[in-house]
Amino acid sequence: MLEGLNESIRPDRRFTVKIALAGLALVVAAAIGVGLVFRFVADERARELRGWQARLGLTADSRAAAV
Repeated sequence: MLEGLNESIRPDRRFTVKIALAGLALVVAAAIGVGLVFRFVADERARELRGWQARLGLTADSRAAAV
């Protein structure tokens, strides 16, 4: 396919490998970022649940004391 191209416009193999490595690095960075986002969301959900449990515990204690 590239046999008829002039040598000056034929892609260099080193350039192609560099582009492939940059693409791979971008994909790996994106995967790590997505994983970190999911971990952050799970941690925030757990923190919010602990807050609700504390509030409900206080409400239950105050109702028990009122009875």
